[in-house]
Amino acid sequence: MHKLLIAAGIVAAFSAGVAVAQTGPAPGQGGGRFAAMFAAADANHDGTITRAEFDAARAARFTQMDADHNGSLSATEMPRWGGGQAQPAAGGDAQHVRGDTNGDGAVSRAEWDAESARMFSRLDTDNNGSITQAELQAAQQHMQH
Repeated sequence: MHKLLIAAGIVAAFSAGVAVAQTGPAPGQGGGRFAAMFAAADANHDGTITRAEFDAARAARFTQMDADHNGSLSATEMPRWGGGQAQPAAGGDAQHVRGDTNGDGAVSRAEWDAESARMFSRLDTDNNGSITQAELQAAQQHMQH
């Protein structure tokens, strides 16, 4: 379950950058979806993603997904990794959306931001306030095992 949450977090965290910027990876960063996401989220192209850059990418993703512009994400607005609509969270409650900590059936901006903070902390393994390509790759490798 922990690996799934890390995977979902990485994709959600950086997918805004790919959707907005559609840029390729920086030279020497390799290819692949995560490299492109990293390059797009790294707004100043210094090879690290600061908390501010991370938060900006996540905020852009929230805005992009909030199709009805009501300030929260319903199950139909939350993508399921691999395409389609979000699946119910563990427990099978069709009204419960992953990330919905108060159980109202939607993820508010405050809930989204709280998860962003937890995600950033998990990815920033050296606790220096930024995520490096190496930290992202380590998280990727952890997911695959």
